[in-house]
Amino acid sequence: MNPKRSKYETVFRNLFFFPGYKLSDLKDTENQVLVILGKTGPPKCPQCGSVHGHIEESYTRIVRDLNLRQKQCHIEFEENKIRCSCGYRGIEYLDFIRPYSRCTKCLEDAVAFCTFRMTISDASALWNLDWKTVKEIDMRSIQDKMIDLKTLNPTMIGVDEIAYMKGHHYLTIVRDITARRVIWIGFKRKTETLDEFFKELGPEKSKRIEVCCMDMWDVRHVKL
Repeated sequence: MNPKRSKYETVFRNLFFFPGYKLSDLKDTENQVLVILGKTGPPKCPQCGSVHGHIEESYTRIVRDLNLRQKQCHIEFEENKIRCSCGYRGIEYLDFIRPYSRCTKCLEDAVAFCTFRMTISDASALWNLDWKTVKEIDMRSIQDKMIDLKTLNPTMIGVDEIAYMKGHHYLTIVRDITARRVIWIGFKRKTETLDEFFKELGPEKSKRIEVCCMDMWDVRHVKL
């Protein structure tokens, strides 16, 4: 075996090492590289951590990863839908990607880094990703950075709405006025959306809210 080739193969195996998978093959075309991963271990339950989940269905999935120089990089792998004894039924736990995401976590982190410093449109053009995909990554990044409502005790909140894409798609934003930070984001701007915030906050903490500033909301239907 050519020692140089062996060295290069080792580099790629290390670059694309994920728990439960190993590098199986690489396919290079003019504009992209396809990394094919082979399954090496049993599926893991994301709820209890068990690796004895019953496999209900297996299918091939292809997602975007960080670019390799000027070429787009895609990863192909097998994913399982499982039924676990703990009661969980759904997609197995995967270390490198979120359920149903079109991008790896590494690419999502890189895109989120860009959206913090440039517009959604600019980040979309830079990574050649759909505008909606970039916006979803940006929203998940914001939500991941927010503190759990269970640790908060807000007494003054501000409620506002922002449009996040064309076609009257809105987000409901709740801020802690005293702490001057966003504490909750909900999709849509309906009364039921804000009801979800108070449901997550809990009845006892909701009763402690003394001030609620809202712009263009029908306060008669907001449930405190």
